[in-house]
Amino acid sequence: MIADRIRAAAGGAAMLAALALPLGVAQAAVLKVTSSAFKEGGIIAAKYAGHLVTKRGASAPTDCGGSNVSPPLAWTNVPDGTRSFGLVIYDPDGAKGGGAVHWVAYGIAGERRSLPEGFGNKGTGYVGGTSASGNHDYMGPCPIPGHTNHYIFSLYALDLAPDALQPGLTRDQFLDATRGHVLDIGSIVARAPSRQRSP
Repeated sequence: MIADRIRAAAGGAAMLAALALPLGVAQAAVLKVTSSAFKEGGIIAAKYAGHLVTKRGASAPTDCGGSNVSPPLAWTNVPDGTRSFGLVIYDPDGAKGGGAVHWVAYGIAGERRSLPEGFGNKGTGYVGGTSASGNHDYMGPCPIPGHTNHYIFSLYALDLAPDALQPGLTRDQFLDATRGHVLDIGSIVARAPSRQRSP
């Protein structure tokens, strides 16, 4: 069931990229995303997990056991015409299987080929969207006790100028706003076990 949700999320991104490409246009290579902090499908370190996160419907924050530092990312095979990038971190296992968005960021300069560790905590160099908890910056993993969740980091190569989209877009609003402007999508998946601490 979990594997099906991950495949569906990744497949949806690939389908969106395919639909966004003009007919008859072939790509030489696929946008590839990597991280020096974890391998594809690997466990992400504790410091990248969330710290104090107020989940939907909760009256008090949860101590997720981490430092909420955004992990480093890098990418290659950027398509011609890329003017900016967008990044979405999505947990298909979150919210009791309903899925949870951990970060929406866009307006990332098209010249960039990496994001350093902590980039998502500075509030500069990107336009912050809105995550499941209402945050505009990076929100690290925070699975419920006894669970290990999957986190899909999807990078969107866009033909839009960095200032083309208004701040605060949700994941769905970002996908709607970029329809027809996505040149390619690359992704990498990390796993994170629960590290919640009792208050």
